[in-house]
Amino acid sequence: MSEPIDHFGWLEDAIKEGHINSFDYSQFSIVKEVGRGGFGIVECAESELLERKVALKSLRTDNVSQLDEISFKEFLRE
Repeated sequence: MSEPIDHFGWLEDAIKEGHINSFDYSQFSIVKEVGRGGFGIVECAESELLERKVALKSLRTDNVSQLDEISFKEFLRE
C-alpha cells in the first residue's frame, strides 16, 4: 500500500480539477441501490432538476480513512 493521504484535501482537489462531480443529493430521490464495492455505492435515483432517472456513485464513508492514493486513483478510474 502507498503512503496515506489527506483524504478531504484530495477529494476537494479532485472536485476542483473536474475528476469528480459533486452534487447536492437533496435534489435526488433515491429509488434503489444498484451496487456496492470496495470504494463506493451506486444508486438509481430520480433527478428533480432533469426529470429523469440517473445513476449516482458515492464514496463509501465507512472506509475512507483506510484508503491510500492508489485506491483513490482506482476509484476515479471506475
